[in-house]
Amino acid sequence: MNLPPLHFELLKLLADLAIAFVRCDHAPVYTVEEARLAVALDAGARVKNLLAADKRGAIYLVCVPYEKRVDLSGLGKQLGTSRLSLASPDVLEAKLRVQAGSVSLLALMFDAEHSVTAVIDCSLWAAEALQFHPMTNTATIAIKHADVERFLKAIGHSPVVLDVPDRSVSSAC
Repeated sequence: MNLPPLHFELLKLLADLAIAFVRCDHAPVYTVEEARLAVALDAGARVKNLLAADKRGAIYLVCVPYEKRVDLSGLGKQLGTSRLSLASPDVLEAKLRVQAGSVSLLALMFDAEHSVTAVIDCSLWAAEALQFHPMTNTATIAIKHADVERFLKAIGHSPVVLDVPDRSVSSAC
């Protein structure tokens, strides 16, 4: 398996922070449906990640459960912005240094300018552990919630935790 250098940078940071994780290597996955079939991890809530931007250029990394279909218009209203839409793959690479299919909350370690705001659905934030791609879509790791908080603090990011609106159902935390 040919892993990107960013993967090893992440593993070094996790080791430096003494953050343990459970790992599952698998075939490349690009969709939630593919991940459901390929990822054999029982630990942690399964996380879907979207990079969104508004018309002013603010960028948001939105983390929700697999089954949630994000209402970008509703989320924009909650965040006090308008015209929230998915960011381009070029923006994803420029801001987080990863390609589509490999984005995760962990990629915020490469946001040295702190120009990306993490938005985490409250149902995920309540989970004991969370699953993420470690800068590659050929692996998934599960990290305990407390360690996710320590990771974010170490890289200088404070997430916005809210009930991300779902296009298909009404939810509340």
